[in-house]
Amino acid sequence: MLSHFNYLAAAGAYYLSQDSDQTKFDSSKHTLVKLYDILEDIYLEYACAYIFYYNMILNMKEKKEFSNEKLENLKASVESYTNSRDEIVAKKHGITALFLEIWIEKFKGDK
Repeated sequence: MLSHFNYLAAAGAYYLSQDSDQTKFDSSKHTLVKLYDILEDIYLEYACAYIFYYNMILNMKEKKEFSNEKLENLKASVESYTNSRDEIVAKKHGITALFLEIWIEKFKGDK
C-alpha cells in the first residue's frame, strides 16, 4: 500500500481536482459498517498473498537462496500486489482506492 503521506497528498490533489460528477463523501452512504465490509474484502485479498510470499521466503531460506536483493524484490512485488488489490476491491465497491483511503482516515480511531 502507498505510504500514508503519499495517500494524504494524493487525497488533497483528488479533492482539489474533483468535479461535481465524482464520488463525494456521504455519511449516510459511507458508513463505518460499509467500510468494515470493504476492509474485510481487502483482508481476504491480502491474506492469500501473504501466505504465498511467506511460503516463497521459507522455500528460499530452506534452499539457502535467500538474500537482501531477493527480499527487496519481494517487498516491491508485495507493494505492487497490494496496490492492485486495493484498486480492484475499491472498484468492486464503486469507489477508487484514493477515496477508500480518505474514508479510512475519516473513521480512524472509531470502532
